[in-house]
Amino acid sequence: LFLDGPLPVVPRLAGNIGIFVQGDRFADNREMVRLDGFARLDAGLRYTLGRDRGTYTVRLNLENLTDRRYFVGGFFTPGFGGGLYYGAPFQARLSIQAGF
Repeated sequence: LFLDGPLPVVPRLAGNIGIFVQGDRFADNREMVRLDGFARLDAGLRYTLGRDRGTYTVRLNLENLTDRRYFVGGFFTPGFGGGLYYGAPFQARLSIQAGF
């Protein structure tokens, strides 16, 4: 569930905030390893420059704001073992998009 919209304090600035929810699931096709569900809080800002042609959008995305540890997947092979994959810790990404 995400909310996205303009921030009236600064023209052309918009923000978003949301929660990504994943329920309990199995890490493997044989359903031998069960992973707990998790919720991750994300947010972002975007600022648009220019109009029509030559529009640029600068975005800052923040993922896993609470720096929660969670499993996104895994595998298990009888006789060989297996492993679990952690989700990414807190991270920030900055991007620029050009429109023509």
